[in-house]
Amino acid sequence: MRIENVNKRDNLSEDSKLSKSYKKLQDLIDALNKKTIPDNIVVQINDDVLLASGISGTEKELEKSLKKVYSKIIKLIEEELKLVPKNSYRNKFTGLGIVFGVLFGTVFFKDNLGIGIPMGLVFGAALGSFKDKEAAKNGKQLDFESN
Repeated sequence: MRIENVNKRDNLSEDSKLSKSYKKLQDLIDALNKKTIPDNIVVQINDDVLLASGISGTEKELEKSLKKVYSKIIKLIEEELKLVPKNSYRNKFTGLGIVFGVLFGTVFFKDNLGIGIPMGLVFGAALGSFKDKEAAKNGKQLDFESN
């Protein structure tokens, strides 16, 4: 079974936010179609895509719906299939590294965030990159980069 493409509205400018949301969702669908995905997951994704594509409201409402479906699909494939986009772990762990760097700098260097933040940033990015390489090696990484 294949995931259906997004039904795009006519007369959209290429630089509009809505057009970018369409492209982002379609890129995700294209990457997922390259993988073997169980039929029950494909049905769930197709239902969400069909529902989002069929909204006849304003461009802002449609854009919001497309973003919601995109996030829902990313969460579903991460939880159910353990598939992640490229650099997913790096992005997550870099943010966490900064938070822990602030705490580390505050506790151990007496409010000197100038040491803690860079240390946390480097540690988080390194750990995330390692996890991304591991996911790629195990075939659990999509040929798609999420922003």
